Amino acid sequence: MTKTLRSLLGLAVLSLMVSAGCVEQKMTITSDPPGALVRVSDEEVGTTPVTIAWVHPGDYEFILIRPGYQTKVDHANLRPHWYQLPVLDFLAAISPVRHVDHRYVHFTMEQLVLPDDADLVTQGLEMRERASQLAE
Repeated sequence: MTKTLRSLLGLAVLSLMVSAGCVEQKMTITSDPPGALVRVSDEEVGTTPVTIAWVHPGDYEFILIRPGYQTKVDHANLRPHWYQLPVLDFLAAISPVRHVDHRYVHFTMEQLVLPDDADLVTQGLEMRERASQLAE
């Protein structure tokens, strides 16, 4: 191979690497009502609505916390697109086309219902009675 041909080949590879596309992966998490604190797989990421970057397909655990609402714990399994499968992911990364994988996850939170004082007293008395029966 001549020196000129090697130089052209090297230049072609370099220009391909510089102009290569990429795969951008984002996830937007929303909730009803908005403003819930979000933890994704044990990492606090902000309050809803929030958009985060994610790297790997797989199972993610979501925990949403908001005063006055029951804590929401749920899972989402983010499956790979065709361009994220082994071998194809490399080709997608070096292709001149930019791939954007934007996922949306929405959660509805239930309002927290607190028992009234009379119910608490009744439950306490029932528990006392059960405990005394177990102690006998």
